[in-house]
Amino acid sequence: MDDDAEARAVDRLRRDLDSDAWDDRFGRLREQPEFVGSLRLVAGHP
Repeated sequence: MDDDAEARAVDRLRRDLDSDAWDDRFGRLREQPEFVGSLRLVAGHP
């Protein structure tokens, strides 16, 4: 993923988390006992 695409993805994730849109779409994943799939770790630094 190039830097511009990464920045767009992080910006969208930030907006979705701030507005609860992420929870509206994916909140059910928090209740699953396990997840099978790939993940990308996104860490924020102040």
